[in-house]
Amino acid sequence: MKLVLKISCISLLILVVFSGCDLLGGAETVTPADRLTKFETALNQNSRDTIYEQINNSASLYNQIKVSTWWDSNYFSPVYDNFDITNVVVGIESSGIISATASISNSAASWSAAITFKEGTAGDDVWYILSFTIDPNGTPQILIY
Repeated sequence: MKLVLKISCISLLILVVFSGCDLLGGAETVTPADRLTKFETALNQNSRDTIYEQINNSASLYNQIKVSTWWDSNYFSPVYDNFDITNVVVGIESSGIISATASISNSAASWSAAITFKEGTAGDDVWYILSFTIDPNGTPQILIY
């Protein structure tokens, strides 16, 4: 019985090591591209209460964007709940900041625009949006900075 228990424990340990399982529940990793996917998902939710969670808390408008109605007063109105962020190109990190460019569209409102994000880390390997600029009419508008 002891031999069976030892073999079972060793087998479990080997399985954990080779499967990459993190028994201690290590820190979450969110890449810049992952953060943009999370932002898009949040934009397409019925509730606007969690969009701010994708934004770095050092953003100048952070307290304002925590109020869900802030998102209603610009291009991200919940009336247009079918947002699509595509053609994402993530740049190279420089001084802890990464810029990403993309296209954002909304089929319900029939509009599309270029959008530029700046992201920074909040801890190891967890990126958050610091700012973004949207260019719907050829005139860039900084919405969060």
